[in-house]
Amino acid sequence: MKYLEYASLVALGVLIFVENFLVVLAAVRNKSLRENTHYNLVISLSVCDFVLGLSLIMYGSVIAPNYDANQTAINIVCNVFYCLMVVTYQMSLLQTFCISLNRFLVIKENKLSQTFWNGNRKYFVFFVLLLISLICNVSILFTTKQGCDIQYVIGDKKSFYNVFVSSTHLLIFSFTFIIYFLTLWNICRMHRKTDAEENDEQKRRNIRKRKRMLKSMKVVSFILLTLAISVVPGAVIGMKGVSSQSELLALILSSCSNSAVNPVIYCTQIEELYKEIKTMFSTHT
Repeated sequence: MKYLEYASLVALGVLIFVENFLVVLAAVRNKSLRENTHYNLVISLSVCDFVLGLSLIMYGSVIAPNYDANQTAINIVCNVFYCLMVVTYQMSLLQTFCISLNRFLVIKENKLSQTFWNGNRKYFVFFVLLLISLICNVSILFTTKQGCDIQYVIGDKKSFYNVFVSSTHLLIFSFTFIIYFLTLWNICRMHRKTDAEENDEQKRRNIRKRKRMLKSMKVVSFILLTLAISVVPGAVIGMKGVSSQSELLALILSSCSNSAVNPVIYCTQIEELYKEIKTMFSTHT
């Protein structure tokens, strides 16, 4: 049973890795996908999920089978994995928050959307967030304990680090949904404003704008829905308390499952991305 659980981690990791690799490769090939700010933020989320898939593969195939080994090398690699997993998971949450915030600022026609994400600024924001996440979790690399030890991973629920990480994730998750619903509310206001317009040309222009906004919000809606679905089982396990390695693996699987669903959402909702991936396969067949 032990190795079957680890095999499920590797399988999920491979699925996440391959799916998100195709999304990133399509973006590298298609310049217009990179130039569109909304799509670029989605692709950056795919980069985070790509690395997350790699960390799952590493854990299941290299670290987990040697869980009971008292080897310094295994301990170091295990700490690196745990740090990588926490950082990439935090980055996925932060990138989802950025996607939601960007939609809100664009709909409000706030110049901050250009300040943060126009041109190469979006890459700068991404690396700043990555640097902050690394700084917050770098202490994991220097612990003398084994990073995949169930007692270390869960540890004292009242410890400063665990409280800080849990609170941070909860805040990011909450603000992401708050901004999402504020965005929908503003779209509804735009609808009421359009209905009250007397100028036909302005009314048609606002209708077209609202349709574009709603189309872009479909991607955000599906991403947040899969995020919420994946978080709920993990939250239940976490609130109950993780008492075994099997429960820890179940927590990891549920938390990372949305990273396997997201690429499917991108391809079904972003027509240009779907066409590019289809072209990639047709070119090599």
